[in-house]
Amino acid sequence: MENRGLLTKRLVLMRYAALVGALAGVLLTIGMPIALRATVAPGSQNALLLLWLWAFILLPAHRLSRFLGWAWEVNTDKSLFPPLAATILAVCVNSAIGYALGATLRSIANKYKRRRTDSSL
Repeated sequence: MENRGLLTKRLVLMRYAALVGALAGVLLTIGMPIALRATVAPGSQNALLLLWLWAFILLPAHRLSRFLGWAWEVNTDKSLFPPLAATILAVCVNSAIGYALGATLRSIANKYKRRRTDSSL
């Protein structure tokens, strides 16, 4: 029979990893345009690299909005932030992806750790 305290500890760690992943998704979505505006000179190669990364971060929300039939318009001439509705959608989608990745990685780590512990006994 499995130790209940150990099982509870595993679930808490899994939730913690999932929440860290969700927080990372939010911070990347909100922080990337701020970092672009603050650190990169226009026309530099770093700007191009960060713009590609920013496009990659917005891609899941863009695909979801196209799937739902919503118009996706990001005009970077005025601001690097998309309109408020698109930003909220991007934050929600990226935090959900981060949550799922965090939970999956922690679950894999738990299984690997459990196998190592079981094989050493």
